[in-house]
Amino acid sequence: MSAESEIVPPAPVRKPVSQMRLWLSILGVLLFTFAALALMKQFRPEAKKEERVEMMPAVEVFTVTAATAELRINSQAVVESRREVTLSSEVSGKIIEVSPQWKRGGMVKKNDLLVKLDKADFTAARARAESAYAHAMEQLEMENVQAALSLEEWKRVSNAEPSALTKRDPQVNRAKALVASTQADVEKARRDEERTEIRAPFEGRVRSTAIEEGAYVGAGQALGMMYADQDLELRVPVSLHDYAFVATEGEVKLEGKIGNDRMQWSGKITRFDGEIERSTNSGYILVSVQASAQGYPPVGLFVEVSLPAKPLQDVMKIPRTAVGEEQRVIVVNAQDQLEFRTIEIIRAETQDLFVRGLKAGDRLCVTRMQVALPGMTVRVAEPLR
Repeated sequence: MSAESEIVPPAPVRKPVSQMRLWLSILGVLLFTFAALALMKQFRPEAKKEERVEMMPAVEVFTVTAATAELRINSQAVVESRREVTLSSEVSGKIIEVSPQWKRGGMVKKNDLLVKLDKADFTAARARAESAYAHAMEQLEMENVQAALSLEEWKRVSNAEPSALTKRDPQVNRAKALVASTQADVEKARRDEERTEIRAPFEGRVRSTAIEEGAYVGAGQALGMMYADQDLELRVPVSLHDYAFVATEGEVKLEGKIGNDRMQWSGKITRFDGEIERSTNSGYILVSVQASAQGYPPVGLFVEVSLPAKPLQDVMKIPRTAVGEEQRVIVVNAQDQLEFRTIEIIRAETQDLFVRGLKAGDRLCVTRMQVALPGMTVRVAEPLR
């Protein structure tokens, strides 16, 4: 047999994978998975359960109490004397005596002799005036006698009404006028003689002097200045906002510092200055100063003043920290929930406010909260007083 006629055996045929075997494999995997999940669920660790606690913010509150507000209005002023005078000579003359107390800072009593002028010329003038007065009185007496004699003579010769010339009325009137004139001259001469002695018009202290012994002064020339150091007052500036609150009476507290010591005095409101100073837009209160155990404050001392104010009714005093924007406060009600309320500010002080719109017992939140909503529940801390 030839090579061409050789028979080639057919290639072996591969049998396909059985369909049943595939489904069985898939079913086995699913069963294994479900079994594993069941075991994991059965033996898994149980998580610890904790009760959920709601966190409430803690706030401090200020409890409003009912009370009549007693305000004090604070200001500053300079102590001044109510009586200051510049002494002048009413007559001309040479100074022959000056009191040792008539120096700057000297203390003088009322009617103390301060300056004395040479009065020799005034004594002579008084003597001349008295002489002229005596002569005028003599002339008046003589005219009265002459008038009486003339009237008597007229009645012997006539029953008619005598004339003024017959009664010598012009002569008598002239003599009376001369008496009055010379009497006035005597009084003026005596006053001029007395004016050679310049005396203190009141008790006080000397501020300045402008003369010395031996100098000649003219009428009206200033001799110096003095003031009453125990009749003191303050002219206290008050803003127009506070001006309406100042009481018309009551104790005024004063405090000043002398060296390292702080001293206190009291005063009394005497009157209101009726003018408003435009430059500062302020009114002024006049206060008389009263002495303390240390005496009176020195003139020129700068003092702090606390004025009494009119009582305010139906107002509450609360801290500034309780008020937010637009004059609103946060009230913590009986259920510890927040409420917002708008108030009316009557007067503001450094730390406190006097307001209307609250009632006694209201609890004001004074804690600054990042988030505050109406109805929010809070935990109230120890209340402030």
